[in-house]
Amino acid sequence: MAKKGKSNNLLGTILIIVGIVLAIGAFLCSFAAGLSYHGEITEAGQTINGNTSIPLIGLMFGGWTMTVIGTTSGVLHLEITLNFVADGGLSYCALISFILLVLGVILGVVSLFIKGKIFPALSGLLIFIAGILIFLTHIAGSDVALALEGGNTLPSTPFVDFIEDNELKLGVGTILYGVLGILGGIVTLGGTFLKKK
Repeated sequence: MAKKGKSNNLLGTILIIVGIVLAIGAFLCSFAAGLSYHGEITEAGQTINGNTSIPLIGLMFGGWTMTVIGTTSGVLHLEITLNFVADGGLSYCALISFILLVLGVILGVVSLFIKGKIFPALSGLLIFIAGILIFLTHIAGSDVALALEGGNTLPSTPFVDFIEDNELKLGVGTILYGVLGILGGIVTLGGTFLKKK
C-alpha cells in the first residue's frame, strides 16, 4: 500500500512538472502571431495580396507593430512590406491570461517544494483559465492608433472595430498558447489528484 502511494506521488509530481513545461511552452507561443489575416488588404493607398500579423506578446502589453507582407496588385507585382506601429491596442483578455499563466507557473514550481494539494490545484486552475481566456483576445481592448513607420499617426479606432475592419482572426500563436495552456492546466490538475497530501 505504501509503495502504491509513493508511485502515485511520484507520478503526480511528474505530471505537475509536465503541466508547468506545457505552460512555459504556451508562453513561448506568445512571440508568434496573435492575430492575423491572409488575403487582399488595402493599406496606405495600395491593394496588397498578402498576410497581416500582430504578435501576441504585443497584444498583451499594447504598442505593437503590425506587419503587412505581400505583393501589390496591378500591372507591376511588387513585393512590399509595411510596418505599422500601434499606439494602444492592448487586449484586456490577453493581458489577464498572461498574468494568470505566470502566476500558475510560479505556484506550480512552489508546489514542487511544499507538501499539500492547494498550490498545485491553484496552479492547474490558473493555467487552465489562462488557456481559455486567450481565445477571447479579440473581444476587448484599448483604442488603436496606427502610424506607418516614420509617418503620421492615423486617428484612433476602438479595438473591436479595428479587429473587424481589418478582418483579423486568431493567429497561430494564440491558438497554440490556448491549447498548451488548457493541456498544461489539465495535466497539472491530474497530477494534483495523484499526489498525496
